Amino acid sequence: MTIYDDNLVYWVWLTIAFGPANPRKWELGRNFDEVKDFYDAIQGGYSKGFTKQELQSTRAATLKQAEGILSYCEKHEIYVYGCDSAGYPMMLKDIYDPPSVLFSMGDLSFVNHSPTLGVVGARNMTKYTEKVTECICENIVKNGMVIISGFAKGVDSAAHKSAIRGGGKTVAVLGNGVEYEYPPDSHDLKVQISRSGAVISEYLPQTKPTAISFKARNRILSGMSSAVLVTQASKASGSLNTASHAISQGRDLFCVPPADVFSDDYAGTAALIRDGAIPVFSHKDILYEYYSEFAHKLRFTKDTDVYTDKSRSSIFFAADRPVSKKNTTKKKAAVSNMPKKDDTVVENIEKAKLDVSMLNALQQRIVAELEKSEAAADELADKLQTDISQILTELTSLEMDGLVVSLAGRRFRLA
Repeated sequence: MTIYDDNLVYWVWLTIAFGPANPRKWELGRNFDEVKDFYDAIQGGYSKGFTKQELQSTRAATLKQAEGILSYCEKHEIYVYGCDSAGYPMMLKDIYDPPSVLFSMGDLSFVNHSPTLGVVGARNMTKYTEKVTECICENIVKNGMVIISGFAKGVDSAAHKSAIRGGGKTVAVLGNGVEYEYPPDSHDLKVQISRSGAVISEYLPQTKPTAISFKARNRILSGMSSAVLVTQASKASGSLNTASHAISQGRDLFCVPPADVFSDDYAGTAALIRDGAIPVFSHKDILYEYYSEFAHKLRFTKDTDVYTDKSRSSIFFAADRPVSKKNTTKKKAAVSNMPKKDDTVVENIEKAKLDVSMLNALQQRIVAELEKSEAAADELADKLQTDISQILTELTSLEMDGLVVSLAGRRFRLA
């Protein structure tokens, strides 16, 4: 298999010209259909919206440099995926500032064929967190999900190792180049992951990590994931940054309940659950959420219960309790909104108008647009002529207040 394709050299050039994790390349190139067209325009003197420094860096970057990087990667068996390459993760294309290039130890194309779970948490995890993380990850890969994590010590490493032990696939998303050894003494785990999964980065192969690069990689980790699970987080945990990206990207957010509600070690996860994250007591709680959506891709093992059955021993099903007629069907289950022939349909009942008096000006404008119809974040940014990062911030706030619901493909509607 060759690592080259028609536009790959131009994607690498774009990464050299602007640097990884720089959204400016998307802002300045949004009027061009192909990355090659953007390159040709710059070579021809195009400079609309560029700063002086951006002009210098883009004109200094050459295709020869890009070809040299591709040659190096081919020699060292490093896969390279441009944003339009066949194996590039499809889910990443919808996020804000997707990586223009991904370097990978191992073929990454399998992620487009399986549901994925991002797993993050504390580097200094407790024994409780270690046990829960290992149990969930080992079991969930047996049912067909792929584990995505950040290759750090603690929860990340436990997630990767458990996925391998369960016979599944896992992807490590790095904040440094794939050839740079970090954390120390992690080479063997990196090799293990790459044999059945992939170790990926948007940074050139030998790039050293920085505090900024670790934060930048979190958007990739959550962006590749169907959902994100936080197993332990303090108030200052970097996992909260990943959780924030997950919410902004419209991903489901799961949390393991704290082992000790008084401990600072779990203050972050407690806050996330309080604000609406889905509590997880077993891998089955996660599988239940995707039973309908990914039924054709999940493999249910012998210990997997029928997810629509509830425990008959629960007090909620006690024989002497009245049976509630409230519809408790999960929100993702397929249900018909069509009334039965004998149903009485009450028409012309006006929905109560949403009170927006307590919202800020931008939030009120967003709500007004969503009252017309559901919309994608970038559509709202265009209509309201506001930077998409501000739109996503306000949408996240509105979602946490229960006023907005996120949909697939970074689309939103009123709750």
